[in-house]
Amino acid sequence: MLDEHFDSFQQLYDQRYQENYGYWRPIVEQSVAAFLKCGDLEEGFARVRCPDCKHEMFVAFSCKQLGKLSSCAWTCLQAEVRRMLGRDDVVPGMIGAIQTHDQLLHWHPHLHVLITCGAWTAEDTGQVIYQSQKQACRAFPDPKGDGMRKKAAVVASAEAPTEPPAEQAASQRSSQAWAMLIKRVYDVDPLCCPECGGQMKVVSFIEPPQADVIEAILKHCGLSLNPCSSCRRIRTADIGP
Repeated sequence: MLDEHFDSFQQLYDQRYQENYGYWRPIVEQSVAAFLKCGDLEEGFARVRCPDCKHEMFVAFSCKQLGKLSSCAWTCLQAEVRRMLGRDDVVPGMIGAIQTHDQLLHWHPHLHVLITCGAWTAEDTGQVIYQSQKQACRAFPDPKGDGMRKKAAVVASAEAPTEPPAEQAASQRSSQAWAMLIKRVYDVDPLCCPECGGQMKVVSFIEPPQADVIEAILKHCGLSLNPCSSCRRIRTADIGP
């Protein structure tokens, strides 16, 4: 396991690996430390409950280290576009997808990127015209135009639901986005209750600054912390009704 052998690997790195792979970079140790916290209930979790059968479970947080790769790529590409155009007031458009392996399934994190051929300045209207290879091109519909107003009127004719408080709405959007992404990638609904098939809901987030609270909850639920860190690294834990 990584947590069992990393220290010895670091101690032997200069002697065995530096010649082929370069000097030891501090980011390696930082990334490994973050990875070892990934999926560890001691580092925080979301509490998920089924409103139908009251079944609950804890979902551990992930470290999200690869997100920094996308940010780094965006910063570099934006700087290069601005250099090429000789302007600091423009912004390109980019869509990036993280790939973690190569053709032989080796660990090789990299990005597949779509980037605009050019960049934009800040526009007064906030509208962007997309032009395809075909000659015909039209502007994006104006939200205040007649066509859009008719659609809005149809939607508004239905009874509007009561707006939840701002904090509750933000929490709902966050949990829905998380579940949607998991379902899109793995084709499994993470909020489907394993007991009754109902739709589970995220009811709270317990985060690392609350170390004493985390420890108390895990012990109360029979998930006492184990001295072996590898034994604690579980993504989810059912805690019963």
